[in-house]
Order: sequence, then C-alpha cells, then structure tokens
Amino acid sequence: MYFKNNFYSDGIDRFVVITVATEENENLSRFRKSCSFYNIPYIVLGLGDDWNSGAAEDGVLLEPGGAQKIHYLRQELKSWPDLKDHIVLFTDSYDVVFCASPKEILSKFRDMRSEIVFSTEKTCWPDESKADEYPTIDSDYKFLNSGGFIGYANKILEIIDTEVPIESDDQLFYTNVFLQNAEEISIPKSKQYPEPEENRWGIQWNETKIGSMSQRFLDSEIVEYLKENYTSDIKILDVGSGDGKWAFALSEHFKNIDGIEAQVNYINSSNLQEIYSKIYHDNIVNFDFDYYDVVIMGDVLHHISKNECTTFLDKVKDKVGEIIITVPFGLKSNEKEDNIHEQIKQENLSPKIMMERYPMFELMNWTTQSTSEDISGSGWFRYRRTKKDSHYISLDYYQKIFQTLNQAINDVEQDDEGRFVNKINGSKPCVIHANGPSWIKKFLKEKSFYMFGDYDGNLGSINLITKTHLPTDKQIYLSVFLHQPLGDINQVFDHIRFLDYPKKNILLHVIYDKEEDLYKIDKFIGKYGGEYKEVIVTKNGVMMDSRKAIIYSAIGKCDFLFMLDSNYVFRNNKSIQLLIEKNLGLLTPMIREEGTEWVNFTGFPEFFHERMKNYESKTVFVVDYITGIIVLNQDVLEKCLTFFEPIEDEEHEDFDWDVLFCKNALIQKQIMYVCNMNFYGSIIN
Repeated sequence: MYFKNNFYSDGIDRFVVITVATEENENLSRFRKSCSFYNIPYIVLGLGDDWNSGAAEDGVLLEPGGAQKIHYLRQELKSWPDLKDHIVLFTDSYDVVFCASPKEILSKFRDMRSEIVFSTEKTCWPDESKADEYPTIDSDYKFLNSGGFIGYANKILEIIDTEVPIESDDQLFYTNVFLQNAEEISIPKSKQYPEPEENRWGIQWNETKIGSMSQRFLDSEIVEYLKENYTSDIKILDVGSGDGKWAFALSEHFKNIDGIEAQVNYINSSNLQEIYSKIYHDNIVNFDFDYYDVVIMGDVLHHISKNECTTFLDKVKDKVGEIIITVPFGLKSNEKEDNIHEQIKQENLSPKIMMERYPMFELMNWTTQSTSEDISGSGWFRYRRTKKDSHYISLDYYQKIFQTLNQAINDVEQDDEGRFVNKINGSKPCVIHANGPSWIKKFLKEKSFYMFGDYDGNLGSINLITKTHLPTDKQIYLSVFLHQPLGDINQVFDHIRFLDYPKKNILLHVIYDKEEDLYKIDKFIGKYGGEYKEVIVTKNGVMMDSRKAIIYSAIGKCDFLFMLDSNYVFRNNKSIQLLIEKNLGLLTPMIREEGTEWVNFTGFPEFFHERMKNYESKTVFVVDYITGIIVLNQDVLEKCLTFFEPIEDEEHEDFDWDVLFCKNALIQKQIMYVCNMNFYGSIIN
C-alpha cells in the first residue's frame, strides 16, 4: 500500500523495495533484518495468502511458475497515485539479503543508464533453448534472472500491465520481454585515415619521433572533437603521459593540462615536468583527484585489467566530465615482460569486445590501420557522465547491483565487514540472491552470520567474541551420558565443574549404565552438587531411550538442553555462553579428535567440510549430521522427540542413535548447525 513515508528519497526519485512472501518464517526475518540494517524501505505483498503459482517448498519454487508475483506487483503499482519519479527494486525474499544502502543502490542503477535493470545468472532457465537468443557478452552471468530487478515504476508497469496466467513462469515472461527488446551491439564500419605526419612534434631524447610509442591515426580527430566541444580553460588529465604526445597535441588550444605517468624514467627523459602544468608519478588505478573536465587514456587501458578499469571508472564517475579512451586492437599477452607497466593485461581487444566488456563506453570511430605488425587497428571511445540514450531493459552482467549464487559460490568472498565481493568482476553487489539448489540457500544462511554489523574482520562474530555481552541468565539443562568407555570419569566431572556459567542456572542430569560409576558420581555430587540449581542421577543403559527420556524431561524446564556424550569434553570454559548466544534450534560445537581427521559433523559440499574442520572458515554452517555434543533450544524439543522413530526399511543399532536422530531431522526439515567460531573442546579416551 502506498504511503509517502514508505519511501527513501534522495531529492531526485523516491525508492522502495517490494517483495512477495506468503508466510512469516526465519528466512523472511533475515530479509527484514538486512533491510532494517541498511535503512531500506520495503513492502511485503501476499502475507497470509495461499500460493497458487507452482509447487514450492520453504518459499522456493520446485518447478516453473511464480507468475503470482507479477499479479501482486501489478496490483500494487496500479494502486499508487503517481508513478513518476519512483524507482522500485523488486526481489524475492526467502533467499535474498541486502548489503548496501539505498543511496548506493540508486547510484549504481543510474550509472547503468537504463530504465530497468534485471539480475543475471549463469543458467538459462526455465527454457534452455533461448540461450542462443541472448546477446553475446563478455561475462559468465549471461542470462536474465527475475529474482531481482530495479527500474522506474511506470516502465515496470508498462511491462506487466498485461494478462499473465498465474500458473505461468515469471522468469520466462520477463525473458521473453527482454529478448523482444534486446539490442545487438552495433559496430560501425572502420574508417581510413591519411597517414599522420611523422615528425609533427619533433624528436625526443632517444632520437625517436614524439608520439611514435602509440597509434597516431585517431589523434587529429580527437583533438578536433575536444576543440569543438570544450573551451580552452578546461582541466585535462593525460593518463600514461609517456613522451608527452597529448600535451603537444592539445597545448595550442588548451592551457590546463596535467599528466600522470607510472614510469619515472619517462618523466625524467621526456622532461614531462616542463611540458605539463603538473605531472604526477603514480598508477592511475591508485591515483586520486578532485575533478577534471576531460581525462585522456591514450593506449593505456590494455595495460590494466578489466577489474582495475571498472574499479577506476566507479571511483571517478563523479569526478570527470568525460573520458577519452584510445585502444590498440589485437595485441597478444606478454606475461614474461619484466616491466609490469608494459604488460598486456587485456589482450586481443576489438571494437566488439570493448563494447561488450564496457557497455558504458560509446565507440566514436575505429580503423584497421596500424604502424605495427602486432596491432590490427585501433579505436577511440568516450565515457560521459551525461545520460546516453538508454535501452529499455539492461542486464546486470557484472553483478554491480545483484549477485546470484547459483554456480557462483567460488566467485564470491566476504570482506572484513562481512560484505560480499565478486572476485571475478571486482564488484561489491548490493543484493545477494541464493538462487538454485537447497545447499546454496544453506550457504547464504551460513554467510549471513557474518553480516548486518555482527562481524569484525579480526575478531569474527562480534556477538560471539565479545564475552561481556554473552548471556548468563538462561536456564540450562545439562545432561551427561556416561555410556562411553573411559579411563576415569572424574575428568568428565572436572571439565563440567570448571564451565564458567552460573551453576544456579544449570540443572545437571547424569545418566549412567555401570554400577561401578555410581561411587564417583555420588562423590562429585556430594562435594559440588549444592552449587547447581538441581542434580538428577538416572541409570539407563539404552542410548536411544535415555536421550529420548532426557528431551521429554527437559520440555518446559529450560531454555536450552545440552546432551553430552561422556567422551566429549568442553575445554573452553565459556562454551555454554558462546553456543546459546546463537539461539539456534539444533546446534553442535565443532569437536575434532586430536591426531585424527575425525570431526563430529558431516556436510555438503565437501570443500566446506574441510575448511570448517581446519578452522580455515570460522562460521556457523548448515550440516547433515551432528553428534557428541548437541544443543537444543526449547522451541524444538517436542519436535526432536520424534527423531528417534524408526525409518521404514532401515535398521539402526542402539549405538547408532545419532544417525537415526539426524536422518529424521533431515526428513522433517529440521536444520542442523555446526559452529567453529571458537575452540570448544576435544574427545577423550
């Protein structure tokens, strides 16, 4: 529903996020949390309604469908009193989080110079046959994803103001709209230029002609373009000044020309400090400045990587009026070049590759002429802050706004603030969408523990590490099962006694099966039992039955139940606080048996299992099996009672109680977590 205060306004447009969710759940709460953290206004459509647009599970479509979302969005936009100057970001919710402010989102959207921008992914779904209809692009993220798009409200309504059957697929609908409006990159015919004057600006110190170190066919045309469009008092920056060619070419008309050169020998040998108003010794990727009307990158771009170039353009987009780029075509890689400033980092460039790689550039002219056998021609491009004629719909090929995770887990990492970074494109996307299989959604759930201000690059999870904020007022039911053969059970009690949690808030329950253990149990209780809220001792030699009985006994008596096998001991005295702070339904601390590869969990994919057990990745992770120490919060106790029920056509021995327990948890979709944010303990014999 439209309310003025539902929107963020930057003085140019109003902005709001719209999503669809038919039920409140943990995933929607995470979506809301991300919006709240970044002060993003949002509207949730469909709460409480039945979902009638394709089979879904936990809010995730299992088959083509989803057009119900189009119906909700159309109805919402039609209810608004005015669509002018309104920007809408429409997204899924159950597998989506935000990690940027409205200001950043709007800035990136406007930079893409399109009325509507859709997210992209690596798979062409639901109709693979349409893959060949997409434009050729220099990105693995080639195909439209309807789980996230942003655009002007009136333009979005133009697209969806039509009859769309509710059982149809929303992604296929938007794909067809995009392909009908997609514009192929148009490359004009090359131009033939007269041979440039060989000695126009004289000879430099080493008796080579000034300007001979770069292609010269386009120079005169660029000079005339600048003279026609700019006054003589503008500020110009020449990037990669070399022998000062552009200072000589422009100085007859323009007076304020600065240069930047990464190689100090060029500065000295070509006397650049005398040729330019100011000369800077720096790499353009690192260079910072206030403002230039024109920046000239003459035969420079191929010496910096695509990521470095896009990073530079993002950094300076509000600091330049126009950038002129000249590029030689067809150069091969020269990785063995000792001088890093002379290495070719973007090889085999052509007009088409440049336009695909840098859609923000405009190709002004190009030629197949060359002064070198290694070069197949050259072209000049311009990048302007002013808005170009926009395409009706654009795709976010380089994940600037939207990051999809399907087949892209290895493309992303998190920085010291927990924000996602695309390692391939160098971008910091604003919206993270865990599209694809369930394990990718588990990946997002794991990574969300590092987000929304709860993570510090040095310390890890702030809430976990900052011990002064760890809870000590929760009621703990601590059950210890003495079913494992041990040399001395006193070491079990020693580690329990030294746990740094108020014992007045611990109900201690000891379960044993050997009469010879009772003497040491009684001795421990007689000496320390009075410190605990309550102590219970039970004899029960059946593993499954004893654990089921403990869960039943704990219902209504605690906030958290701890079930400890006797050969698993806590060596971190803050373990209880660290684990209950997570407040997860079913959790285990990672315990690794010293001297072996054994850890008390298994999970998918395997490389995460390896990173977890070796502490390469310190986090909370969704897994398929846990054992040894299991922490249950009060919300799941009754449900967990059913996890000991037999599974049809399977037999489980009593000592396999944990296998049965975890299999039933998976069947009933109870998420199990492992936490290795800290060292918690070990296994004893």
